[in-house]
Amino acid sequence: MPANSDSRIKVDAAEQRAAGVEYCGIDGALGLFFHCQPYRAKLSTTACASRWRSSQWVRGELADQFAKCQGCKIGAQHAGQKHFHRSRIYGIARCVRCGAGATRMIGDRLCVSCSNREWEHRRGRNAKGSRPTISLPERRVGVIVDVDKPGEQRRIDVVAEHAIDVAEVMAQILRVAVGKVAFVAPTYGPSMSLANFTSFMVGRLPAKPKPPRRLLGAARGRRAA
Repeated sequence: MPANSDSRIKVDAAEQRAAGVEYCGIDGALGLFFHCQPYRAKLSTTACASRWRSSQWVRGELADQFAKCQGCKIGAQHAGQKHFHRSRIYGIARCVRCGAGATRMIGDRLCVSCSNREWEHRRGRNAKGSRPTISLPERRVGVIVDVDKPGEQRRIDVVAEHAIDVAEVMAQILRVAVGKVAFVAPTYGPSMSLANFTSFMVGRLPAKPKPPRRLLGAARGRRAA
């Protein structure tokens, strides 16, 4: 049933619509609904927008529940947000140095073992007092941000103070990049640390959804009453 075919169907005029999507109404239900192809289900635009916003922040096993929402252009439009490309390894819980999967990431980049080896490298000695054999010099990578948007491209050098190779830096950039990026030779001009690049990308994300308020026992009793 088209959304405007029955005056009994109440539609919030503030709801966002996505181009090329057919909407319908459901008797007795508020808002607009559409067929979500990735999940093969009928969703309301508000539920779609809520899932998209949550998908931008969740990590780990919880992210599997929103795997098809994260890069969805329709979800971004329903949420009234700008859509950005994400790489296939965006947010993956895997150490960019050794490649091991990790439930605990230090600095959202390294597993505990690699982080410990880096700390030893910084100190110049390991737990036994010997000089570490690992080499972690500064690495620099040229990056074009928003390479798919000619009028909005930005070229910068991203610098990692300690990295085993350039591939490590590139992997971390892909893990955090919000928008399509391309790697080029560094210019040794304007630069940004890897940490600052991550912060810059986090700033592109929509506002983090607030968790539902948990009521204390007395409040729950009053609410039930």
